[in-house]
Amino acid sequence: MNVKKTLSNQKGFSIAEIAVAILLLIIFVSLIVTIFNNVYLSFVNSKRNSIATLYVTQISEKIETMLYEEVTNQNLEKTAYLHDLNISEAYQLNIQITPNTENTMKTIDIEISYIVGNANNIKKVNMQKVKTRENEEIPNKPEVYSGMVPVKYDTSLNTWIIASAEKNNWYNYYNNQWANVMLLDGLTTEEGIQVTEDNKEELVGSKVATSGSMFVWIPRYAYKLDVEQNITNIEFLYGASNKYLDTTENQALKDISENEGYIIPSAFKNETGELPLNGFWVSKYPAGYQESTITIDEFGQEELPILNQSRIIYSNLNYSSCNVEYTTNALGQNLSSIQYSSQKISYPVFKPLTYAYNLISVSDAKAISDKISKTIEFYGLNSSNVNSHLTSNNDWDAVIFLASSKYGNYQINHNSKNLNNLDNKNIYSVTGYSNSTANGVKSSSTNNMSGVFDLNGCIWEHTFDTDNKYYVRGGDFTIEKGVSSMENSDGGPNINKGFRVVLTGK
Repeated sequence: MNVKKTLSNQKGFSIAEIAVAILLLIIFVSLIVTIFNNVYLSFVNSKRNSIATLYVTQISEKIETMLYEEVTNQNLEKTAYLHDLNISEAYQLNIQITPNTENTMKTIDIEISYIVGNANNIKKVNMQKVKTRENEEIPNKPEVYSGMVPVKYDTSLNTWIIASAEKNNWYNYYNNQWANVMLLDGLTTEEGIQVTEDNKEELVGSKVATSGSMFVWIPRYAYKLDVEQNITNIEFLYGASNKYLDTTENQALKDISENEGYIIPSAFKNETGELPLNGFWVSKYPAGYQESTITIDEFGQEELPILNQSRIIYSNLNYSSCNVEYTTNALGQNLSSIQYSSQKISYPVFKPLTYAYNLISVSDAKAISDKISKTIEFYGLNSSNVNSHLTSNNDWDAVIFLASSKYGNYQINHNSKNLNNLDNKNIYSVTGYSNSTANGVKSSSTNNMSGVFDLNGCIWEHTFDTDNKYYVRGGDFTIEKGVSSMENSDGGPNINKGFRVVLTGK
């Protein structure tokens, strides 16, 4: 046995062995560092990828809200339409917009790039968005809600015809034909069919025998008064935007603020004044009493209505004030100082040749106006998608300025059909007359049957504004005063004060 050799091996590791051990340690540490670094970079990449994906998604959603003409490279810079996204400087934004040859569709390639680790390790998140040119329907298409039946007047047949909301052949504002709807209160066809929400599409093309309450669509627009020419210049606006179609520049949509002097009427806001409206519906006639419509016989003679008390539908609202001089309305209700508070307010109708609703205070007119969209059993409307309110001064102005333009009739005749206490009832006036001619179109806002009637004459109308101010409207037709020559009414019941209603979408 070689004792010397054994003893030498027991002295420790050789230099070679130590070198190998150190090398293995370096490899192990390097492996650990690499694994840790990879894990860290993977974590960083995952986090930054999530943020980049969020940015890309937000940009895509922003593009969805933009008009076709607004989708440009300039507008999609960080400092333009995307400024509210607060895209970090650590992320590079690259957007490429490619329109098709017809310029009806744009393909938008969105890319967000970022660095993970060193400058050469660039990661990217991509998304492709397609933007189709909008059907630039200007003025805005009428918003037809449940309970509304589109109608069009046939001049050859002298009657209203039920139309389809899916088509646009029942109105043409460029041809002074405004959109009309009837509600379901009493609407029947020539065949004696009661029109309902369920059968209205089946009855398209049918002649109307008895009218429902009528409303006219006022589309969103901007205006500029030309007092010298006694006319209002109008630019219809696209959707709920402030954009109008500039026909001088290849049908481009431009902001109305670029057109000096134009104003958007305050009426094109919802009741809270926050959201813009595409338009609103205004009652075609002032409020009238049920069972109080004059009919015209085959010889053109007027036949006064025969009141059927059993058919009157009343609300659950009581009158809150009275007029000591005038105490009996067209329905024969006793509105004296002793009896008024026990009398229910009847639901109004908005129909031609009807005794105008009167003897009502502005507060009661406001209360019953609010009820209209909530009374599905009478009007057919559904309060889940439509609101009703008493007209405001802003609503009146919006109707008047459109009527005073080339799209309307800026020489509206006076409705002078007054009955002066017929049958010992305080019946003052009748809706839908031009001077004293029944259905005279010269008293319409369009000089045809499609317009709003009785803006000049008939009955003074209560209005109520959100600032708790009330006025009466409906005096001499002047665009400077917006058909108002009598303001700051006391709001009390009077023989010659009635009201009108506006419907807006929610």
